[in-house]
Amino acid sequence: MKIITLSAVTILATIAVALPAHADEITNSKKATPTEVQITDATDPKDPLDPEDPEKPVDPNQAHLVLNKVPSAYKFTSTVSNGEYSITDGQIDNGVIEVFNDRTDRQWSVKASVAENKLSLNTNTFDVSSFTVNKKEIVGTGATGVVFNSADTDGIAGTKTKTVDNISISFTDPDGVLKDGDTINGLINYQLFNTVSPN
Repeated sequence: MKIITLSAVTILATIAVALPAHADEITNSKKATPTEVQITDATDPKDPLDPEDPEKPVDPNQAHLVLNKVPSAYKFTSTVSNGEYSITDGQIDNGVIEVFNDRTDRQWSVKASVAENKLSLNTNTFDVSSFTVNKKEIVGTGATGVVFNSADTDGIAGTKTKTVDNISISFTDPDGVLKDGDTINGLINYQLFNTVSPN
């Protein structure tokens, strides 16, 4: 069997050779190139969200008009009531509606609605008669549900936000199901449209 022996001197010499030389900057030899990115409106004469063929669906993965954010939670508190509940203030978590739009001359709107117009607790449901966002009604006859649209902005293409700072809710419990300690739940849905006044 052959035994290979490396002396400490050999190892140190090998390491020394592998180390890179120290880099010194050369005086008066540094320069820079100014760089800019100009952001412009989408100027294609044909809006991709308005196809010539009305039966052709809009690309679901389009990035021209996008609803980016809605409030993460609405939370109300009320004492137990005899069948009728009307709560005029609530907690709003992350209260921002955010829309991205890449075309200045495009109209759009965000419409809110209460899912099935109901709240629920286990198998029990409670009809919602009113829900307002920034004092705009989203439930019932005559309510447009529009809580943000292009008319609320400066009209310039880009990311637009609207703060939600006021909410209210009214609902009924005709059978007297609710009691101290209960928590009922529902959903507020938001839909973005490529028109300022959706039906």
